[in-house]
Amino acid sequence: MRALLIITLLLMSASTSSAQSGAQTASGAAAAAPPDVLILKKSWRNYFRVRASEDSIFSASNQNLEGGAPTRQEKAATIRNAASLPQRERGPSPAKAPIEAPTAKSKSWHPSEQFVYQLKIKNTGAKKITALEWAYIFTDPVTGEELNSHTFQSFSRIKPDKSSTLTVTSAAPPTRLVTARGLEKDSRKPFGEQVIIRCVAYADLTVWENPTKGKGDCQSLFNRARKR
Repeated sequence: MRALLIITLLLMSASTSSAQSGAQTASGAAAAAPPDVLILKKSWRNYFRVRASEDSIFSASNQNLEGGAPTRQEKAATIRNAASLPQRERGPSPAKAPIEAPTAKSKSWHPSEQFVYQLKIKNTGAKKITALEWAYIFTDPVTGEELNSHTFQSFSRIKPDKSSTLTVTSAAPPTRLVTARGLEKDSRKPFGEQVIIRCVAYADLTVWENPTKGKGDCQSLFNRARKR
């Protein structure tokens, strides 16, 4: 039995490679891929951002008694003001700061890892595209077995013969599961990558549905695209 290893993906370099009910199914639904969508490039990358701890200055127990909980604008202003302070006013650096229990008045800053998934496509058909549902899939590079996948819905109006880059930010890493054989093959990139287009919604209210995804799974995309 193949051993599965759990890994945490930290600071890995980006990897790049070249609705049925209520909607009318567009022609070409028998194909495994949209007949008028060309995938030009897929990629993902990670980055770190610093944010204020939710259990300190923005916790529910620290609400403004007169104005209630701080608004999004007030939170953003607090973060900007704190970040603009000189180091001596912010306090000691994290490496030198003493370990102490967090208090309501303390400003705790924590790095948060985020992952960006991108897909560049071209509309090669005659109809304007209004939305797509797509899956970024990570596989065992030896057997091709799926290790993990992420499904996204993107709403972008793409005219015929035009290209667009779909970008989604997520807290979920590509995969935490890899195989021993995958690590042996390439320890820096122990998985394969592929993108599958699952649904395409058009401006004329037709929808192309990938036959391998199951009927009715594109309904939410159709409903959301119609309201935009």
